[in-house]
Parts: sequence; C-alpha cells; structure tokens
Amino acid sequence: MDQETNDLVNIRETEQKLLLSQIQPGTIIQVCGPPMVGKSTIIKQVINKDQRLKKEFPNIFYEIVCKKLERFQDVLTQVMIVLNSGHAQSRPISRREVLWNIETVTGHMTQNHHVFVFHKCEVLRVPENELKFLKCICHIASLFWSHNLKVSVVFSTYKKFNISGNHTRCVDVDVLTDLLDIRHLLQHYAPSGASVDDLVYVCYSMLFLPEAVQKVSEKYLVQDNHLQTLKGIDRQYPGSMEEILCWDGELMFHIFHHRAVEVQDWLTQQDLTLLVTLGRRSFNEEQLERCYKLLFPKNLTSDWLMLLNRLKNSYVVRELPGSDQLAVHPLIDYYIQNFRPGSRLHFEEKETYRYLKLGALCPHPRITC
Repeated sequence: MDQETNDLVNIRETEQKLLLSQIQPGTIIQVCGPPMVGKSTIIKQVINKDQRLKKEFPNIFYEIVCKKLERFQDVLTQVMIVLNSGHAQSRPISRREVLWNIETVTGHMTQNHHVFVFHKCEVLRVPENELKFLKCICHIASLFWSHNLKVSVVFSTYKKFNISGNHTRCVDVDVLTDLLDIRHLLQHYAPSGASVDDLVYVCYSMLFLPEAVQKVSEKYLVQDNHLQTLKGIDRQYPGSMEEILCWDGELMFHIFHHRAVEVQDWLTQQDLTLLVTLGRRSFNEEQLERCYKLLFPKNLTSDWLMLLNRLKNSYVVRELPGSDQLAVHPLIDYYIQNFRPGSRLHFEEKETYRYLKLGALCPHPRITC
C-alpha cells in the first residue's frame, strides 16, 4: 500500500509492536511478506509512532526507496543523498566512502539511535546486487560493535534474503487476517456514518490486501453509494457480493494493474506455465504435483519438492487456514487473466478466494552477520 495517507490508518498493531521492539542498535531486521500487504506502510507507521513517543534523543530514520534502483551503485548514491540532505555526488561512490560518511554523521549525535531503512529491496535480489547489498547493510549495523555507534538497519522485501546471525531478525507481514483491521480500513475511506458491514467479510475472504480494501471502500461506499445501488438492482447484478466484486473488471484493474508487470520478475517461466496449465485458483499439493509431473515427466521427485518449497517460501502460493488447500496470490491471478490470452483460473469453492505466499526464485547466497 504505497499511498502516504494509509499511514494514518491505525491497523496491524501486532506487527507494529513486534517491529518496534526489534529495532535495537546493531541489528538488521528483514520485513518480508507477499506483495501488496503493506510492508513499507508498517515501517512508516512504526517510524511515526517512535518519533511521537521519544521526546529526548529520538531515533533518527534515514529512508531509501530501492524499488527503481537497478544497480547497487544507485543504492550507495541514495544513502549519501539522505545523509547529506539531498546533495548527491556526481562521481561513483564506494561502500567505504558511504560507511565513512555514516560514521561522520552519526558520530556527531551519539545519543541518538540511527536507523537506516531500505524499502522495496526485492529489486536487489539478483546475482549482481544481492551479495553487495547484504555486505553493505552488515557493515552498517556492525558500526555499533566496532565504533560504539547506535546504528541499525531495517529493510522490506517480498523476496526473502538469505541472511542470518545473532543480530538479524525477521518480521513477517501477511495478508489482512484481522476483521477489525479490515473494518478500520473500510471506515477510514468511507463517508462518515456509512455502514461497512456488508463488505467486511467479503474483503476478508477474497480481497485481503490493504490497497484492495481501500479501493473497495472508495468505489462501493464513496462513489454515489454504489453498494446500495447494486442492492437495488439484483436482476442486473445476480449472485453474491463476492461474485460482483470478482467480476468487477474496473475495480480489479485499479487494484492490480500497476503491479502486474512485477509478476514476470517474481515467477520463473516454469512456475507460470505450471499455474496456467493447472488452471485453478486453489488446489491441493497432490493436484499440483500431478500437473507438474505431466509437464515435466523427466524431472525427479527432489525437483518437485524443491519447486513446491520455493512456491511457498516465495509467497506464490499460500496454505489456506484450516484446510489442505493452497491458493494463488491474486496479483498472479490478475496477470494470468489479463496478460496470458485464453487463460483463466477457476474457483473451486467460496473459501478458495482466500489467498497465498511469494518471494525468491532461485538459489541465492546466504550471508551471516
């Protein structure tokens, strides 16, 4: 959820408290979860809350958005910009220069805790950038131990990085599962006094992403009270509210279209071929395995198990609570329906609206800090 106004909505209290408690000098915190669940928003909420709570020697946050940074050199440049109040170097910058600059800036404010926040780092999880990035943030956090400077790192990603150690932490952010959070979001964007009861469980069961809940509220509660209009013309809009939203192409376009291009980077061609061939939004492991073996009969059982673990760990599919079913992330579903002509995933039952998991696609280096 990228809109700055969403920082005002008081949701995800559990995740906020966990993240706030983990931000300690010398630590590296990876905030990870599926796309579009609001990882960066939670970090921003924590920053705002932290700055309100601490009056004396408040934490100082340096935010770098990595989403459009294609080279590690661009990351170093952005760090220098935030350290130097927007002034950029015209020449290439080395990691050593950046660390020296961090030492200089933080060394003048030793009573404050300095937190370097890197948003949307999945773009850096490629062979030419990943190891450089991990080494860089490890060096930044280690300034606490080597120079007694209160420094830590927080970064968000939907492609989980292989980083471990005594001073690393991971905060998982999943889809919206708290009905009160969904209600608060709907009410935040709805006109004052509007009833959101008819949409709370619908969003919980099929559109459980913060930005999706916002768009539902704006369309069905704000625009000429669209929900009441639909209720009054059942003949034109037959079926349940879930079906109405499911086939609302305009709504789905506004929710997912601006992120659909990321699916090409998120999934391998093998993953996409498998999901398109299977043709279902939800399925069990046996059905997925059967389809996999039909497509790739020469592959070994170990290859299948590796693929299944990757699909789960990278949030491409998610285990549905209380069942043996897996479900595909709705962004992938949207991509298949709109960018793969002739393909459409099908629902098995109403509960299978309830989604999945996403992130890393191929073996990556592991680093210990």
